Amino acid sequence: MSKRSTKKLDNLGSQFVDARSKLNLSLEDVSKQILINVKYLSAIESDNYSFFPARAFAVAYFKKYSKFCLLYTSPS
Repeated sequence: MSKRSTKKLDNLGSQFVDARSKLNLSLEDVSKQILINVKYLSAIESDNYSFFPARAFAVAYFKKYSKFCLLYTSPS
């Protein structure tokens, strides 16, 4: 992902950590429920979007994880 794209996403990782903590779940618990590898969930929580092999993976995993944590609402 480009630096410009990731600039918009800075500090979102902490929102995921907070949401997951409120659900009282570990990364492993979330991984099992939404079928995303722990290393990618950890990258999201660390705001490390360059870790993903392609932008499409980052977007898909980000949406799936945010829906699970109730952070994502689809545009009307």
